[in-house]
Amino acid sequence: MKKDTIGFVIATIFAVCFSIVIFSVALKYLQQGIERRSIPTVCPKKVAVIPLKRIIPTERIELPKKMGKAQKAFLTPTGVLPLPLPSVPSIPSITLEQPATATKIIASIAIILDDAGYCPSGFVSKLWKIKEPLTISIIPGLRSSKETAELSNRCGFEVMLHMPMEFCSNSKITEEDLLCMADRKNDSPYKWALLCGMSEKEVARQLDGAIKDIPYLKGINNHMGSKATADKRLMTLCMDKLKDKGLYFIDSVTTPKTVAYRLAKEQTISAARRDVFLDNINDVKHVRQQMNILIATAKKNGTAIGIGHATKYSTIAVLDEMMPLLKAQGIEVVPASELVH
Repeated sequence: MKKDTIGFVIATIFAVCFSIVIFSVALKYLQQGIERRSIPTVCPKKVAVIPLKRIIPTERIELPKKMGKAQKAFLTPTGVLPLPLPSVPSIPSITLEQPATATKIIASIAIILDDAGYCPSGFVSKLWKIKEPLTISIIPGLRSSKETAELSNRCGFEVMLHMPMEFCSNSKITEEDLLCMADRKNDSPYKWALLCGMSEKEVARQLDGAIKDIPYLKGINNHMGSKATADKRLMTLCMDKLKDKGLYFIDSVTTPKTVAYRLAKEQTISAARRDVFLDNINDVKHVRQQMNILIATAKKNGTAIGIGHATKYSTIAVLDEMMPLLKAQGIEVVPASELVH
């Protein structure tokens, strides 16, 4: 009897163990089957992707072949010649060394725009959108000199006096110069021009008249002046007067014989020299190349000064194009007053 009981117990235990093993194996295969089962995906219908097209201005503005006619349009009381965009809107050849969000400043540049004063709306309507502290250099004695200074100041631009000075007889005369001469109110090449041979009293009178004609002045640079800036006597008289006025001086370097910067430093006047002419050729491609040279100069020396013209459409177009890229290069635009020493 006992043997039968023991056998029954053993058989029961064996059956239970066997059932547990079978159940475990079955459970394992069931889990693996669930894991292998793929999750259904919802595939959206294919959508045709329309390639982005570059937006190219369709409106073209034909400039007159002779620049003189274009400049006359600036002087009309109602019509101002629009400033056209470059014919091929392409990205300037700048190699970005830092991400677009770069905030580290490695160099500073000042951009001076000369020959302002013919008609303020000819450049302010474009430049105010740039939102950078440009420096506007205004010829005194023109019809819109004061108004241009007022608008420039309201736009946050620094104001300079673009002081007319005597040029050499073999100098290249531009249409802007001819228009400025036509605007004179006496027999001098310009109303307030500084000429070689002027007496100390005459130099003082010319500078006083020009300075009073332009409000918000911070400094002066020369308009032409290839003869005047090489004249030691005239420049000494000029710097004596500027020192009394507390104005800085920037030598436009229109001649390699200039002594203006050296004499300004001898008189302990805050001064600087132009590094790059931006638009001696009125062409978008050329101005873009000159801007790249200005940037390279600033990176090398820490600072650089570029001079262009408020009357040239190519300069305005390139500034509008390239200004947003400068911060990515670690370049800041500052007023000219921050680069004099």
